[in-house]
Amino acid sequence: PARLESSLAQLHGFLEAISSGYPVDRARLFLFGFSQGALMSLAAGLKQPDRLGGVIALSGYLPDSIDLEDHAGLEKLSMFLGHGVSDTIIPVSNGREARDRLTAAGVQVTYREYPAAHTITPAEVQDIEEWIGRRLEIISRK
Repeated sequence: PARLESSLAQLHGFLEAISSGYPVDRARLFLFGFSQGALMSLAAGLKQPDRLGGVIALSGYLPDSIDLEDHAGLEKLSMFLGHGVSDTIIPVSNGREARDRLTAAGVQVTYREYPAAHTITPAEVQDIEEWIGRRLEIISRK
């Protein structure tokens, strides 16, 4: 937990630096993580939902230590979660649990499962491209 908090503090600092130091449209900023990176992306997105256009988390999980009731504005957050059904590193049940917890908290979740182990598949990449495209269309209409 201490390393996670330290890493998250660095990631939050990075997001702050990008948002304040560069002409970045926050609505077009996405975090993308695989495995441990998925955990980091989920945690950062939940803490600062207004700072992002969305989160992509593949083959990850949402730790029980993250209390979703402590986070405001989650209904504004959009996430794509993908998981391999044959994943032996982080079982698909963890992805399903993350989906269920996030959805119950009001996050807009798109969840997909793939016939794969702990990897990123071409089908997953295609689904992510389409999801980002839809998110950018929604953002452009606002």
